[in-house]
Amino acid sequence: MEKIGKLEALRDAGSVVGPARIPTVAQWMRTWLETIAPRTAQQSTVDEIYRPKVERWIIPALGRHRLDRLLPQHLDEFYTSCARAGLSSKSVLLLHQIISRALKMALSRGQVQRNVAGLVDAPTHRDAEIEPLSRAQARALLDSAASLRNGARWSVALALGLRQAEALGMRWGCVDLDAGTVRVFQIKRSRYQHGCGDPAACGAARHVRSCKHPCMRHWL
Repeated sequence: MEKIGKLEALRDAGSVVGPARIPTVAQWMRTWLETIAPRTAQQSTVDEIYRPKVERWIIPALGRHRLDRLLPQHLDEFYTSCARAGLSSKSVLLLHQIISRALKMALSRGQVQRNVAGLVDAPTHRDAEIEPLSRAQARALLDSAASLRNGARWSVALALGLRQAEALGMRWGCVDLDAGTVRVFQIKRSRYQHGCGDPAACGAARHVRSCKHPCMRHWL
């Protein structure tokens, strides 16, 4: 009777979701990636961080579960298996954050009655202490860079503490030698695009060695 009372209360509140409408974890994660995440995060973050984690780790391990039947122990087992597979604590924590965000949206849309990620302790992570180069190491790096065509990239990056994306994004227009200033920009990875007018036709022939389509260069 208690369960019936709860169901009737959910019905009266308009919170009951029909069984046929409840997606699997895989279906919801892809829906979240395509229709929700791009409005709450930068597209580059979705494409370069969220999507690879979802497709490589989350869906293979949890995707078969119906969304409302995902349990805390499923997440506990998942995080443990990821750590055993060699993922860093930072990566496991990121997986937890992605799942939590997707389930938060599922909760707000009435797909689930609780966010099970909130019932699980988040994986712990502590950033490692950065060890700067010694004087001898810095000198060795500059000596090696001096013989490279793009050696200026390394010397400027070392002097200013630039990240790789910032060093690669440097242009002469960013440098003002008279004022002694440098404007720093990052390069961003473009979202993958197939490049063909008919990706389906190209993909159908991807295993045919004799295919002359330009896009076959990426497959052969």
